[in-house]
Amino acid sequence: MTGTFYVTTPIYYPNDKPHIGHAYTTIMADVLARWHRLLGDDVFFLTGTDEHGLKLQRAAEKAGKDPKAFVDEMALFFKKYWSLLNIGYSRFIRTTDEDHVETVKKALTKIYKKGLIYKGVYRGWYCTSCEKFYGEGEYLEKNGQRFCPIHLKPLEWVEEETYFLKLSIYTEKILRLLESKDIVYPREYAREIISKLRKEGLKDLSITRPKNRVYWGVEAPWDPNHTIYVWVDALLNYLTGIGWG
Repeated sequence: MTGTFYVTTPIYYPNDKPHIGHAYTTIMADVLARWHRLLGDDVFFLTGTDEHGLKLQRAAEKAGKDPKAFVDEMALFFKKYWSLLNIGYSRFIRTTDEDHVETVKKALTKIYKKGLIYKGVYRGWYCTSCEKFYGEGEYLEKNGQRFCPIHLKPLEWVEEETYFLKLSIYTEKILRLLESKDIVYPREYAREIISKLRKEGLKDLSITRPKNRVYWGVEAPWDPNHTIYVWVDALLNYLTGIGWG
């Protein structure tokens, strides 16, 4: 067998040193990469660190360091540990890398120019550790206080100006794609997504944060008072890694 094979890990928050969970995921990806190399495939194995957002901003502030200096230091721990584990990645990407920042700006500028991004106001309960808003029925509630269902920490009420991506208009297109092609494995997870989309549809996605709250991020190309939401920034690393942009 000869072909191309692209394998990635999630990119990891360097707010602390790597732990066994990071190692587990990275070793699994390394095994896949090695197997496909044995098959004769041209393999590209991407891993790295997700270095922007409020979680890293607060971690740096708590450590009394500039965010860039902080993530520079923490990224070295990931590289050191992957070297000790003999992880054979093709590239260690960091979302602070210049080529990645350019990818984010280029991709979102293209989307903005197509009229798919608009300004609005977002209100909701926010978990800094998840970098995510939780809606009604998604959070835990005890004695009148709302908690993150993952980290079990109190949620913060946030009401702020943001830019939204018109994701809702793609509900039917994504459903057709999921129903006609085997692109999600195992297949039962595709069925789960399809069921959820049929019931709830997609909602427009908040893709920026006001810079006066989250200054540590990629600046929105169309508005210097906003930074790109860290999950959007992070997802685009998989394009940067293979040279898009």
